[in-house]
This record gives sequence, structure tokens and C-alpha cells, in this order.
Amino acid sequence: MKFYDREQEMVALRKIETLSAHDAQMTVITGPRRIGKTTLIKKSFTEIPFVYFFVGKKSETLLCAELSEIIRSVLDADLGAFNDFPRLLGAIMGIAKHENFTLVLDEFQNLSHTRDSIFSDIQNVWDDNKEDCHINLVICGSIYSKMKKIFDDKDEPLYGRATARFKIRPFSIATLKEIMRDNNPNYTSEDLLAMYMITGGVAKYVELLVTRDSAQAQEISKNIDRYNEDRKELDRQITDEANVIIANHKEEIGSKKPIVVYDPNWHKGIIGIVASRLAELYFRPSVVLTRDARGIATGSSRSVRGFDIYTAIKSCRDLLETFGGHTNAVGLSLKVENIPEFRRRLEEYVEQHIQPQQVTPSIDIDAEIKFSEISPDFMRCMKMFNPFGPENIKPVFVTRGCVDAGTSKLVGKNLEHIKLDITDGSGDRVMNGIAFGMDKYFERISAGEPFDIIYTIEENKHRNAVSIQLMIKGIKMHDESWD
Repeated sequence: MKFYDREQEMVALRKIETLSAHDAQMTVITGPRRIGKTTLIKKSFTEIPFVYFFVGKKSETLLCAELSEIIRSVLDADLGAFNDFPRLLGAIMGIAKHENFTLVLDEFQNLSHTRDSIFSDIQNVWDDNKEDCHINLVICGSIYSKMKKIFDDKDEPLYGRATARFKIRPFSIATLKEIMRDNNPNYTSEDLLAMYMITGGVAKYVELLVTRDSAQAQEISKNIDRYNEDRKELDRQITDEANVIIANHKEEIGSKKPIVVYDPNWHKGIIGIVASRLAELYFRPSVVLTRDARGIATGSSRSVRGFDIYTAIKSCRDLLETFGGHTNAVGLSLKVENIPEFRRRLEEYVEQHIQPQQVTPSIDIDAEIKFSEISPDFMRCMKMFNPFGPENIKPVFVTRGCVDAGTSKLVGKNLEHIKLDITDGSGDRVMNGIAFGMDKYFERISAGEPFDIIYTIEENKHRNAVSIQLMIKGIKMHDESWD
């Protein structure tokens, strides 16, 4: 695809490249993933040697080994073995005392996963080596809040070090119109609206829609699918870990108390999803917390129907660093040492204000269906109702007379979930499902007793295979009634 709408940035970056021949430059570029940062950088810096390094969430020793190998390959410089990233950066800046080149550190914020002092040590290396150094250092990041904290917070060591800043935004409507004119001169207003709704102006998604190269389109699609599958796996992993914590603290949760779980290693981008899952599974207001690069506990909360979680969390505001949101969901941050008191105070508030019916499981069923009705056409119709959310709840179905196909099993660290393989008597079709926290039914299900299920339907993609999974919300054995 032709390169659009970045001319001003390219001119400014090329000027920075020229300046780096005389003075060390530290340019910070932020923008969401797939917005086109890497393409912009590669097209802008073409006059001097170019070193690109993606900072993965790996150990510091492994990052050093990978960057050293790239330096050896591009600059023909053998720096030896390092296990300290700032020291390696110092050695690279030593090369720049007599050679002008560009070094790109992409997803720079990921260095926060190595150790607490990493940015302070990088600041010291930069300050000690920038004089008489001819490096064009370009630092990129897709998580704006973290990058802003690293470079804009006066209490952070790298504050004031950047010599230039760029924030790359999605394509404007005017640019999308230009792209449409180039690729479909007879486009309609509806075409433009569809382009904007599907892509949000994100360069990689726009490229996927307009490319005429089927191999390129397939490669872009695979990369997006891989990223989405990684996110789903993180979601499943953190939900499982949170479920184990809850299973070990059932007495503390009680009949009305909220769920407050914390783990410093959880991925910040997933915790909102996990909070939603926990609130849905356990019918409790749920708060999920992790630790950010500053050592602050940061998290997300979700509520149950009719309970104002914003007011509940606001009652603990003296313990919080920040908070904001609405009746059903709140984002918050607090010092790690305040978590126990926050949990106690939130539990106290919830005990006093939540109503019994608000923590009593209740599910609105949209339709009773047979497994034979879940066809490709059925799934296409389901997708027409996307996106689902608080104001557009995913349809809930009931199927009666289900029986085990003989391969259902318990899963999870404590074997508290059931992975179901079941039929419903309407045909030979075996459906897969997952029933979180419903292990009490397994003995009777595996014995062949019939049962009814309430569920939502999810479509999972793995590599090139698409499968349907039932997310079980309730199970009723044949001799029981729904509560």
C-alpha cells in the first residue's frame, strides 16, 4: 500500500537523523500497535546504518544476547557477552563515538518487566555517554500511559531526556477518503463508513482491506490472528489463576463480599476481561489487580446487576492513587501495601449496601435450541449482532436432555472445571463446552445422567481451524429444578 499521511513526521525525523551526526538524539514515538510506527521509522531513516530491536517480555540476559547479535550483524561490532541491558547500551553508545547510526528500541516499556532500576540505569548511561556521541536513538512504545509515565513524570529518571516526541494517530477521515479514491474511485458514503468502522483508521487494518496481493493479505491476517490468540490464552491463564486464589479463600469471600484478587505478574491488558469473567461466574462485584512499572497496584473492577461499584470504590478513595469509571466498571490504582485495608473497607461497604437478589445467580434466557440448529448460517446471524457488551448482552440459550459423549473430564489446577463433550439427542453432533467452577456435577454427568445447560456460544480460532465452544452458565440435572 502507498504510504499515506505521514509526510510531516517523515520530514521531522529525517532532520533528526541529520542532527544525530553532530549530537546524540533521543526521539520518543508513541502510538497503538499496527498504527504504522515501524513503517514510518524505516521509511524515514535511510541515510545511515539502521539497527532495529524489538524489546520482548524476556529476561534481561536474553534481551542482551539478542541485541548484541543484531549489533554484530549490522554494525560488524563484537561487544562480547552482557547480562545488563543499560551496560550494553553504554557499549553501543561507545561505538557511536566514532560512527553515526540509528538504534530503534521498539516496545521500550517492556523493559519494566526486567527489574525496577532499569530506567534509572539507562538514564545514567545516557547522561554519561551522550556527549560526543553520534547516535540516533529512537524509542517506541504502544502503551501510551506507560510511555507517558516513563518520559513525562518528573519523578521518573528519564524525564526530560527526550530531544523530540511524536504521537502517531490513526488515519483521519480525509486520509481514508484519499485511500478510498486511490483504490475504489466510485466508493460511496456507506463504503467510507464501513472502512472507518472496520479499521478505526489503523494503518495495518486499512492495508489488509485495500491490498490486492492475496499472499500479503493472508500474512497480515495471520499476524493479527496470532496476536488475538495470544491475548485469549493470557485471558484463560489469568482467569484460571484467579479461580485458584478464590477456591483457596472461599470462606473469606462469604455470601455478599466482593472478590479482590492481586498478582504482580498478571498482564495489565487482560485484567478487565478477567474481572468481567469473575463477576459473571461468581455473582460478586470483582476487583482484579496487578502491579505496574512504578510498583503501584493497578486494576479493574466489574459489578453485578444493579450494584453501583463506582460509589463503593469511591468510599475507599483515601486509599487510592487514582480511580474513575461508572456504575458497572471502575479502573483504579493504589499502593500495594494498601490492598489489605482496601479489601476490608470494600467488603464492609458491600456488606452494608448490596441486596441479596444482587448476588443471587439469575440468568435471562433468550431461546431454547437444539445443537443441530447451531449451523454456519446460525453463527453468521449471531455475528450480525456484534459487538456485545453491557448494553448488548450476548444471547443466552438453553438446551435440554444433554448427555456425556464419554470424553468429558475435569480440568484446571484444582480440577474445579468441567470440559464437556456432550450430545442432546437431536442428532449425532458432539458439542464442546467449558463449565467453570461446576465440578460438583461431574460425577453424575460422567455416569451418563441427562442434564440441561444454559450457555453462550463462542467461536474459537486456532491456526486455520475454527471451532465452536459453549460457555456454560448453569447446569441442571434431570431431577433438579432451576433455583
